[in-house]
Amino acid sequence: MTNVNRATLAATALVALVVGGSIAWWGKSSPKSPVEPPSLNTIENMGHLVTVRVHSSDIIDFTLPRAVDVPMTDYEIRYGGTTILLIAKRDCSLASDLRLAKYESTDTERRHVTLVLPSPKAPSPRVNHGSPENGGSRLYRIENNALEALIPDQSNRTQAIDKAYAKAEARVTAASASADLIQLAKKNTEVLLEGVYEGAGWSVTSKWR
Repeated sequence: MTNVNRATLAATALVALVVGGSIAWWGKSSPKSPVEPPSLNTIENMGHLVTVRVHSSDIIDFTLPRAVDVPMTDYEIRYGGTTILLIAKRDCSLASDLRLAKYESTDTERRHVTLVLPSPKAPSPRVNHGSPENGGSRLYRIENNALEALIPDQSNRTQAIDKAYAKAEARVTAASASADLIQLAKKNTEVLLEGVYEGAGWSVTSKWR
């Protein structure tokens, strides 16, 4: 081996030693880059996250009377009416709008975040107006009372049906706002988010507003 080759080999070995040592020193002495929590886009992309869905039935027994007012008094005289017996099939879904999720705090050392979430709501509680054969509601009975059967005008019957369905709608709306259902939706959301963050090596605390 010539002196030139020996010199080149020695110089190359020296450069490799210096560079390798510098990299090793930098790796030991330089601070680690902070670990960022999972991007909120991951959560926001879930949109309205449905975590509770409830199907139930309700019986609405409703009578809409026909009456005339007694002049000069607060009384009325009822002479007819329509009674509706409705078996209302209803459903509601509780969802959290995760597009509104925000980080309240992050702890990169513990890899823990505190996430602020909007409270679950039922965006569209409804009475199923489909056919009974397909799981919809059923008008079980429509009954004319007293002189109602002799009156050709069907407006009272139509109003009675509409009001019976309106009562069913009001009940399902009230039921969807029950504290128990909202608490269940929160718990289910928290469990799902814990799994998402655990998969990324983080932990999460959910706070509700």
